[in-house]
Amino acid sequence: METFGRIVREHWEPWQDRLPLHFCSLMTLVCFIALWFRTPWACAVAYFGVLTASVQGLITPMLHDGFPSTAFFAFFVGHGLLLISALYLPAVLQWRARPWDDMRALGLCDAYLVLIIPVNIWLDTNYGFTRYAPAGTVLEYFGSAPWYLLTLQIPALVLLRLLYLTVRVRKK
Repeated sequence: METFGRIVREHWEPWQDRLPLHFCSLMTLVCFIALWFRTPWACAVAYFGVLTASVQGLITPMLHDGFPSTAFFAFFVGHGLLLISALYLPAVLQWRARPWDDMRALGLCDAYLVLIIPVNIWLDTNYGFTRYAPAGTVLEYFGSAPWYLLTLQIPALVLLRLLYLTVRVRKK
């Protein structure tokens, strides 16, 4: 939808920048799998991945077109639906995290970062923000790229553990 909005507005970008390789694009696919098939791994990755990383897009959006463009609305609708999907899993579907689901989700998210680095070098892109931090984002407070990907692990671990406490399987 965002791409369509840019085409209508004639805001052309190189094809390399329009591939569905952003972390939030991956989370869209994972949320679909979690909601449709309800597989435990997908539910965990959707919940923890969206609430720790994709929500940052809502807090500090990286937008090329401002209000009231189609791309603006598509960005917020898309990221908002990710948040709703992640919260829907425990609130409505009663999904509960198994022990260490948060750490497995972090491992899968880190695997995305490791795999996207050579793609970014090859295509001269910045998917997953592995090459530089966009201005005005929380990544600017964690050092220079790519080192902030390492320093970000500590607050991510703390946040994931806190999120885990809210959705863990409770002993009777």
